[in-house]
Amino acid sequence: RCKSGKDSKTLQAAFDIYYPHLAKQFRDPAQPKRMIEKDILPTLGSRYLDDVCRADFTALFQKVVARGAPVMANRLLIQTKRFLSYCEQQGWLEENPLLRVTQQAIGGKEKARERALDWDEIAALITFVFDTTNKLHAGTRWAILGDLLTGQRASEVLGMADKGLPWLEGPAKTAPYKVPMTPLVRLWVKNKPSQVTSRHSTVARVFIEHDWGFTPHDLRRTFASRLSDLGVMPHVIEKMLNHKMEGVMAVYNRAEFWPERVAAQKVWDKKLLSLIKKNPGA
Repeated sequence: RCKSGKDSKTLQAAFDIYYPHLAKQFRDPAQPKRMIEKDILPTLGSRYLDDVCRADFTALFQKVVARGAPVMANRLLIQTKRFLSYCEQQGWLEENPLLRVTQQAIGGKEKARERALDWDEIAALITFVFDTTNKLHAGTRWAILGDLLTGQRASEVLGMADKGLPWLEGPAKTAPYKVPMTPLVRLWVKNKPSQVTSRHSTVARVFIEHDWGFTPHDLRRTFASRLSDLGVMPHVIEKMLNHKMEGVMAVYNRAEFWPERVAAQKVWDKKLLSLIKKNPGA
């Protein structure tokens, strides 16, 4: 049975205090904020924390599942559980009602993604990006091309900076990354629109809205898979992805393979250019 919430905070008031804490924990706090503001607060925001039961939350999660987004429901569970744990730690809530709720009970077990675009799909994506009749924002076009061209995470592409060096660089999830400044990369940077979205979630939403069946991160997997098809060695691809070396490689091989990465980027540029040139609108 739910408790009376006379001395508690409402979910909205608690979330307003929680958000600055959230912003310190996530590189892109806007995404979890948007999820909770969209699917939790409109229904439960005015209610007191101690007056909301587990069933109230799970009913909202199931609504997300019902609209065909079980993975999103699992993400919403994770973010809401973190929010309520914060409230419990602050003494605003006696116990987190979602503590024992699992993803299996909400959106179900998730399979690891293995999606990588083939060459025809890459060509189709390029055609779409260069088609100005689809009213896609210029900054979003630029970001999608950057995902495909550099193989970096979508959020990292948005943070790339040209510092007049032979590479692009910026902060990354694991370590500062470098992307060789090949002619095609330089052309891409040169054509950066004056207004570019600052959020990965904005770009990801375009993929969902057009029902493409793949995500911005799948372009990163595509970059790696197709580079392998073009004969680039696995250890070079790992460095291009800014992955940490594992096992023996991590201990004994600290080389950056920079000449090999430059050569591989040129091979990738050449292949993408061949697909772009087939597009009359490019």
